[in-house]
Amino acid sequence: MSSEIEGHEKIEEQPTSTLKKLNSASVALIIGIIISLVIIFLIWILTPNLSKFEDILSPDQGAAWYYWKLPERNFWIMFSAWFLYAVHQIFIWVTIYSAQKQKYKTTEELKKLNYVSLFGNLFFILLHIIHTQLFYDKTAQDAPIWTSQGSVILMLSIIIVMETPRRGFIFGKKINFKKNVIRFFRKYHGYYISWALIYTFWFHPATGTLAHIWGFLYMFLLLLQGSLMYTRIHTNKYWTVLLESLVAIHGALVAVWQAQAADISLQNSMWPMFFLGFLAMFILGYMYGLGWPRIVHIMVSLAYVLFMVWLYSSWGYGRDLSKFLSFEFLWIPIILFAIALVFGYGGNLISKIKKRSD
Repeated sequence: MSSEIEGHEKIEEQPTSTLKKLNSASVALIIGIIISLVIIFLIWILTPNLSKFEDILSPDQGAAWYYWKLPERNFWIMFSAWFLYAVHQIFIWVTIYSAQKQKYKTTEELKKLNYVSLFGNLFFILLHIIHTQLFYDKTAQDAPIWTSQGSVILMLSIIIVMETPRRGFIFGKKINFKKNVIRFFRKYHGYYISWALIYTFWFHPATGTLAHIWGFLYMFLLLLQGSLMYTRIHTNKYWTVLLESLVAIHGALVAVWQAQAADISLQNSMWPMFFLGFLAMFILGYMYGLGWPRIVHIMVSLAYVLFMVWLYSSWGYGRDLSKFLSFEFLWIPIILFAIALVFGYGGNLISKIKKRSD
């Protein structure tokens, strides 16, 4: 998401682009968001055509079950889904490699490969919709659901490592990740993050449930972000933090849908865990890279606490207090920060071993 490259520290000292200054990257961002909304509307209006597939889906079998896959596997359908995924993936990897090979500098304007990436992603998005209309099944037929979820979790943890020089690790506090480790993640993160996004994109059929609609919109914005590599929009602190934080809404909506499908009351569903957990990431880390004064940090944190009070109070939303006592709002931050520590200090260890061997 935040595609910093070598020399990023110098880049951040320069003014970031805003939408008030309509350079080509800013125009691409605005048009990209509009096109994303149009495509989401297209998916929604085409969803009734999928009834012939969705009427025969197998009953939900729990959290580890992916509901939106056909009861029987068809070899040629799955071959086409995996083939299109692979071509999309290789296409994006080649654009990243080509951009690095040409040693692009971060500027306000789009380069040729930005246009290639933007139109390429648009082509594969439309192809995905057509494939869903014709065959429905995607790679979820062959891959467990945790692979899609896990790829995104690792992506968020990688971003934490990359952003530590600018916003600290937690509460703005710095952590001792070596500079060459940070440089490594900044240089090569695009390959992993593009895989996490494109793999997840081809995992799901383009159907119009609330969770899918929001998920695809979020995915389109992330793909747009990747296509704006080597522009200041790509490293704009407000835009990148927004993208990191939107996962709170996505996670909550998916949990709401699952609760309704399983006939579970929303008070007992998992949406607060996802919503509070990802919002906690903003409180604990993300907002410290925005340059806000301390009083704003305090006010935002207080608003978060007051929301939790309302959520777990009998006079408020009425969520079971035992959920609060289990610290469910910290489960996601603990996981993300723990993985980030493994990546960061693991990189330190590898760097130290390599230095000794040299």
